Amino acid sequence: MRWRSRSLIAAGLAVASASPALACSFGQNHRFLMIPADAILMGVEAIYTLGDYPVLVASLNASIKAGDKVVIVPTVGMCRYEEGSFSETVVAFGASAGVNLWNDAAGKMSLNGQVGFEMDSFEGGSERNIPIGAAIRIKSSETMSWYAGAALNMYTIDIDGSGSHSESDPSVHGGAVFAMGKGTLSAGIVAFMGDETDLALNLGASFPMGGGSSALRKIGSLFRR
Repeated sequence: MRWRSRSLIAAGLAVASASPALACSFGQNHRFLMIPADAILMGVEAIYTLGDYPVLVASLNASIKAGDKVVIVPTVGMCRYEEGSFSETVVAFGASAGVNLWNDAAGKMSLNGQVGFEMDSFEGGSERNIPIGAAIRIKSSETMSWYAGAALNMYTIDIDGSGSHSESDPSVHGGAVFAMGKGTLSAGIVAFMGDETDLALNLGASFPMGGGSSALRKIGSLFRR
């Protein structure tokens, strides 16, 4: 899934045009969605796509526990992309859901099915993405876990007066999660594969609602050691 130049799409050249970076995609859709121990876990995410057409998406979310096997993650953020000398910042919003499908007997491995919805509007149109996939988490210690997964991104861009363009492309991701009390830090890499492959850095942090100051103190202590 890659962003086509909006002006070229409007001119009917979407298929043949050179593409900038990927659409406004939230970080949590490219990692393992953990079911929080508390009812609500607040999170901050930043995903930055590298390359000739960089995209930065910074977002806030809330991981809401729905039973023992489901987490729902409503999200809002700002998406900034650059195309040559042109840049634009738009508001993006959406939600994600993760369903725990399997855990091993030792409690070291977990498998999720995951789905998301992402949307933003800009002057002259809008775009949407629905990533559907799976992710696995492997716990290596009490404070560290690894994750990996893949998704199919179903992307649509609508240009006012010029119709729409849709495509479906895969992405794969992997990284690590570090436990900070009841909160977490995560870092990973995403590969968005279409006509070309775009790489993105994916960073995130989460903390229980009402426990943000404690989590931030724990994070700060890492840099004072």
